[in-house]
Amino acid sequence: MLDSSSLSALGRYFDRLMAGIEQNIRYLSEQAQMFTQVQYDRAGNIIDGADAEIARYTDILRQLDELEVDFDRIAHIKEIVKGYRSRVETLERDLESSGGSSSRHKHSPSHHHKHKHSASRHK
Repeated sequence: MLDSSSLSALGRYFDRLMAGIEQNIRYLSEQAQMFTQVQYDRAGNIIDGADAEIARYTDILRQLDELEVDFDRIAHIKEIVKGYRSRVETLERDLESSGGSSSRHKHSPSHHHKHKHSASRHK
C-alpha cells in the first residue's frame, strides 16, 4: 500500500534518478561537444595541410612551366648558334678556296688576331 511516507520516499527516489539522468545528459553533451571540436580541429588541420600541398603542387607546376619556356628558348638559341656556325664554316671554306693562291692572307682556324696596317708601322 502507498502511504504518504512511501509516496514521499518514491518522490525523492525519482528526484535523485532524474538528477542522475540530468547529470549524465550534461556529461554526454560535454563529451559530444568535445568530440565534435576535436573532429572539427582535425578536419581543419587536414584542410590546412591539403591547402598547403595544393599550393606546393601549384608552385611545382609553375616552375615546370618556366623550365619548359626556358628549354624552348635555349633550343631556339641553339638553332641560331648552329646557323651562325654553319655560316662561319661556309665563309671559312670560301675564304680558304679564294685565298688559297696567296699564302700571305691565309689564316689557320686558331689564328684569330686582326692585323692593323698603319702608315707609321711601314716607315
